[in-house]
Amino acid sequence: MPLRARIAAVVAVSVLALSAAFAALADMSGPAGRLTLAAPVAVALGLAALAGAYVRRALRPLERAEQLLCALAQGDLRAAPHEADLQRPDETGALLRAVAQVRQALQAQQALGAAGHRRRQLRESALREQLRRMADSLEDPVRADVLRALLHEDPDAEGEDLALAHLLGRVAGQFASQQDRLVGVLTELRQAMAHQATLAGLRQELEIARRMQQSILPRRLPAMRGIDVTALMEPAREVGGDFYDYFMIDDHHFAVVIADVSGKGIPAAFFMAISRTLLRSHALFLREPALVATRLNEQLCAENEQLMFVTAFFAVLDLRCGLLDFVNAGHNPPVLRDKRGGVRLLPRGQNPALAVVRERRYEQGRIRLRPGDTLLLYTDGMTEANDPAGALFGEQRLLDAVALHDPACEDLPQALLRRIRAFEAGGAQADDITCVALRYEPPPVPGAAPAAAPPAS
Repeated sequence: MPLRARIAAVVAVSVLALSAAFAALADMSGPAGRLTLAAPVAVALGLAALAGAYVRRALRPLERAEQLLCALAQGDLRAAPHEADLQRPDETGALLRAVAQVRQALQAQQALGAAGHRRRQLRESALREQLRRMADSLEDPVRADVLRALLHEDPDAEGEDLALAHLLGRVAGQFASQQDRLVGVLTELRQAMAHQATLAGLRQELEIARRMQQSILPRRLPAMRGIDVTALMEPAREVGGDFYDYFMIDDHHFAVVIADVSGKGIPAAFFMAISRTLLRSHALFLREPALVATRLNEQLCAENEQLMFVTAFFAVLDLRCGLLDFVNAGHNPPVLRDKRGGVRLLPRGQNPALAVVRERRYEQGRIRLRPGDTLLLYTDGMTEANDPAGALFGEQRLLDAVALHDPACEDLPQALLRRIRAFEAGGAQADDITCVALRYEPPPVPGAAPAAAPPAS
């Protein structure tokens, strides 16, 4: 029978016995009745005492279970349930068996914690020994600091493993620093041994690139009469981003272009080669400078992953009458010098550089060259050349140099380069220097009157 049912039965019997005794006491009066009632009352009281003793005895396992749970809650695993209590078939036995399982689980957890603590102590001890050995290879004062830190050993201290990890990081950092210095010395030695070979190979490759770039520039004037062209290009590096070109479109039309690609070096040189090739191919078929610039801009915008751009001045000259149609795509305005030495800049216009704005329609201008006029195309490497004090050569010095030039002494590009070198006074060249001088000298036509020059548009 369950414990709860047994206790309830005993209490019920005791209550019934006491109820019967009190009922009999109520029915009897007098001495005889009290003597007759003494026996039942004594029996009832005895039964009640036995019931109380039985209840106390039945509740003892529950008291032991309570004491065991309190001990487990306080972390004391020494107390254990009695074997007899564990064999009880009632609720008390089930409770004590559950408490015993909890105690076993806590004991297993405590054993694992103790084993982990021992492993941590062994690991920290081995780590300290390795740190002592490593510290002997360090330089002072880091070596002394590490050894002093290792003397303060407290395996049970909170955060001891973190302190050792921090110390290990410091030692490793010092080792890395010493190793870096050693590796640096060895690397410098190895680089010094290979530097000459690498530099020679690089110079050879750059020389090949320079020759390739020079090879695509025009070397001689096309076979024609009425025009004289001189040009030069001085890259700031082995290869540059400037270019110029001139060629005959047909028997009577002469095309000339000068351009400056953003940036310098190999990337600018590649973009320059692409731009020159596309421009020449369009010029041979479209002829109109504005159409050529518009078509070239669309192609450069479509295939411009490096976001480079190019400024350009492109013109087509009619050799029969001197009409010059041109488009200025964000480039420096050319200088026009008449045969009497007067100079002026052509209008800049409002066209942006190529490869900047998609679907842009470029506008062109027109002037008429008179016999003896000279048109100078140049890049910003000329006007932005600077002296040791940082002053720029500028457009005004360029205009003065063109006005004072004597064609009988030397060609205009070489004269300008000489003036720029004198202005730089030995300083480094900041940018590519490129210029093209176009002198219009048509053969005289018998009986023809000279044509008036229209204003630049």
